Amino acid sequence: AIAYRDVWDRRIARWMDGSSTALGANVPDLRGVDTRAVPEPYVGDPGAPGLAVVLSLNPGEAGAAQRPGGATYEAVRRDGYAAVYGRCAAEAGGPAEDTYQWMKNNRAEWPGRLLGTGAGDILHLDLVPWHTRHWSGIAWTDAAVAWAWDEVLSPAGRLAAATELSRRCGRPVVLAVGRPYAALLEAGAVRQGVSSVGSADAGGRHFALHRVAGRGEDAGYDVLVTWARGTNRAPAASHDRIVRALLGLATPA
Repeated sequence: AIAYRDVWDRRIARWMDGSSTALGANVPDLRGVDTRAVPEPYVGDPGAPGLAVVLSLNPGEAGAAQRPGGATYEAVRRDGYAAVYGRCAAEAGGPAEDTYQWMKNNRAEWPGRLLGTGAGDILHLDLVPWHTRHWSGIAWTDAAVAWAWDEVLSPAGRLAAATELSRRCGRPVVLAVGRPYAALLEAGAVRQGVSSVGSADAGGRHFALHRVAGRGEDAGYDVLVTWARGTNRAPAASHDRIVRALLGLATPA
């Protein structure tokens, strides 16, 4: 967790100093990216991921605070990325308050319902750290696939081991929102040792559970992916029964 946090602190500091390739040459290419705004590879404390590790596609449209001269941008420049974005929600506020509030309303509520705890701390990772107004789709070059596995899925699997969701499921579990994650996992059957565990569909929303085999010192982990056409929202409460069934998660008392 410390290594993950430190890597991103260094990358974003180099980017702020003017290195256009500081985030890594393999970052997937999207149309309309805002390379002036602070990228958001993760939000939350990697050392204390709380309820769950949740993946999304990218941060969406940036606000003025995240561009040069804005409060968030200048706080990251002054104090480092982790000092602004790498905190538990209870310690949040200040220059990244809007981001934390979005996470609470749009991502943390979901695992909170599944576990019966209510919204709490989560660790949130984005597939592409750059802001965009609209998701344009990814060109899945070999480099982009390598980025997705090395920088997002594999770290998520390692960090998820410390979450409450993983504890209750008895194995590391990652939650992901967005069809591209399902495509990545489906394509990784041979190279990454991915197997399909189960799937379900309800009211235009799709669910797929994949198991990623362990490699070396890394334990295996499960990824529950969900998506629906035209929205990046997490599932509604009416879908919780399906998710719990796929994960083998008991209904909260």
